[in-house]
Amino acid sequence: MQRIDPETFIGPRAYFTNFDYRIISRCGDLNDLRLDIERRLKILLLTKTTIVCAASHLTSEFAYRLFQANPILLRKGLVLPALRRDKSDISELFEQKRIPSALKEEMIQFYRNSIEYTVNWKLEENAGWFRDAFLRELEDERSVLRKNLKNLAPQQLEHLVQEIERDRLLAREKIDMISAGLPPGQRQVLIDFRELIYHMSGARVVNCESTLPQENYLDYSFADVESKQTVLSDLQVFWKLFLELALESMHKSVVPMELLDILSFEEVCKLRNPIENSTFREKYENLVVQSAQSLEREFPDRLLYDIEEILIIRNQIADNFTRVFESELPAFLKRKILGNAKELGKSSVSLGLGIASLFPPASVVASVGSITNSFPAFWFNLTRSFKDMSAIDDYRKYMEEKGWLYRQLLERMEISDKSALLDVCDMLITAIAEKLKL
Repeated sequence: MQRIDPETFIGPRAYFTNFDYRIISRCGDLNDLRLDIERRLKILLLTKTTIVCAASHLTSEFAYRLFQANPILLRKGLVLPALRRDKSDISELFEQKRIPSALKEEMIQFYRNSIEYTVNWKLEENAGWFRDAFLRELEDERSVLRKNLKNLAPQQLEHLVQEIERDRLLAREKIDMISAGLPPGQRQVLIDFRELIYHMSGARVVNCESTLPQENYLDYSFADVESKQTVLSDLQVFWKLFLELALESMHKSVVPMELLDILSFEEVCKLRNPIENSTFREKYENLVVQSAQSLEREFPDRLLYDIEEILIIRNQIADNFTRVFESELPAFLKRKILGNAKELGKSSVSLGLGIASLFPPASVVASVGSITNSFPAFWFNLTRSFKDMSAIDDYRKYMEEKGWLYRQLLERMEISDKSALLDVCDMLITAIAEKLKL
């Protein structure tokens, strides 16, 4: 297991908190939670160079089952667990966990065999910043926290400040203790804020400070965001702003987010290769960062934005994406026309979706029922029943050949610096459409 110092990270990076057992324990449907987590991870793998999660979050059976089903995430270093600097082995995380002994040993062995890299972090840096940030937000009348603690008397606020000031380092359990006597609604605001700031502190000590801290509003919702509309999560920004705006700019149908589920992590890993050799992530990250800069200049000490400011940033991100799509469009269309002309000129099957649909797919739903007739010897109507073993063998051979073509497609994908954003949209939608054809 190789230990990495976070200071060495370069490029866009994210601190992923959704394996936290507190989030898992509040979830009514773990299957829905797993789908949501997998979608978020897939988008982060496309848009970020580095993804870090807390090693302590891996100790839940929920997280273990997800990684067990997708070991590539750990073995390829796609997700890097952050292990405290004074810990030397993953087993130390399980010492106080109430897990059946057989399962605990199974989990430890899996992680020992699968985790290739961990990220170092220091307790003092984390707990110290956590304490100072909490105090600053409690004392600032303009902060998001104070706006949501409207019903607390000045004496109650002063008591909270004094109790936190007693400790040099702040633990989450201390907030539980000092908020115990508060009205239920106000206590919940304080607990929600504690979780959000705690995760922001964790991101900071592994050099993954987020441009979009409101990602966690979905899980820790303040009164200002009761609707739980996460308008600035990485998933929502990529799919609802970036991808859907790109499709709309080309007058194409919006693609349901659920289609992301058909791509495996192995396939997403292959899609990362052309992205890592392009300027896409740098351009994408810059557009998001620029959208928050005007508010940062106006409020340089602001830790969190309120809902009105979040919506301003969201609209600015959308405007920035639209502007870049317009500037990239000529180079993108020229490249697509030339590429489709070359494919159509080949005697073998065209992996493109045709000149008529320069930004595939014109209709993803339609593509499901239009499987390319690549191998006549194996071709048959998929709706007919298999009457004998020969037909089953033919289908297996057909799927093997189609799978080989699909892998070749993923490996041949390229991204041009002149149209990096549109090329990534095109690449993702093409991969989904081709997968639906298999």
